[in-house]
Amino acid sequence: MTTSYTSVVRAQAENLRNSAQTVRQSLDQLDLASWTQGRVAVVGMGASHHAAHALVAHLRTHGRSAYAIGASELMTTTPSDLAERYLVVSESGQSRETLVALEHLQGQPVLALTNDANSPVARQAPAHVTLGCMPDSPVYTVGYTSTLQAFGLIAERLGAPSGPPEWDALPGWFDTALADALPTATAFAASLDDTTSFDVIGAGASYAAACESALLLREGARQPATAIETYEYLHGPMEPVTDGFACIIFGARREVELAAYAASIRARVLLVTTSTAALPDDVTVVRLPVANPLQQAVLEMPAIQLLVGELARRRGLAIDGFRYHQDDTKLTTLRARTA
Repeated sequence: MTTSYTSVVRAQAENLRNSAQTVRQSLDQLDLASWTQGRVAVVGMGASHHAAHALVAHLRTHGRSAYAIGASELMTTTPSDLAERYLVVSESGQSRETLVALEHLQGQPVLALTNDANSPVARQAPAHVTLGCMPDSPVYTVGYTSTLQAFGLIAERLGAPSGPPEWDALPGWFDTALADALPTATAFAASLDDTTSFDVIGAGASYAAACESALLLREGARQPATAIETYEYLHGPMEPVTDGFACIIFGARREVELAAYAASIRARVLLVTTSTAALPDDVTVVRLPVANPLQQAVLEMPAIQLLVGELARRRGLAIDGFRYHQDDTKLTTLRARTA
């Protein structure tokens, strides 16, 4: 079930609060003692796969061996060669590739995370955590941020604590980030009428924001957008950048210098950062409070969600679904096709 993009974006703080309670209740019913050791593979498609990059970065800061893998890749790989634990993620619980990957994981320690406890992915998994989200927008917003929060709560049970700050503080921080970003996102969108392409850059946990932002720009504003890891970007991919390009950059290290440089070569630049460094006037900056990697990944999203909404409005687009449909990506459409 979906609802309007704007209403879902604005209601995320309340949803995060309610979802945290549901996730904790789900976790309290599980025995995850064995999950405090061993390699962890986080499996998903689309937004779920993007969110996985933030969890992997967080687990690695606590010494856990972890990595993200697309469910489509796992469909053709021997699971026992990859990890000892598998966290399988599908917000809808209907992604065909994720369900096939789950079938390949029979006999392996698997924990599924979905928003629907009765979905095929949830029913197939030996253990399951429910997000308990409100209905999402046609282009995922609340499902993405709630997944990141759920990752943090799961990570705590795996021996990788998140705080401080504690997760209960996140909804308030999110609302503040949303309010603070609104005028900046609106003004930046107004400067992009002649933009032809977006490069979206980030590293570590912020690579999740880069990937998800590029997807939102493509799905919501129908703009060509590419996500690239910060240091990879420095090794050649930025060569096309000039007038007509926009660079959206997440991070507080090499990203700060990159933002200034990209602006000097005539790109429109938005930097989402915890850095307090002074920047040239032609760099648009959204400043965030310092938090742990997973919370940071949540707080990086309000500015981009608002930007995509405003870009769509300026282009006369309603973010109400997709123009192009592939009838074998979700089990509901696949069943309808084969019925």
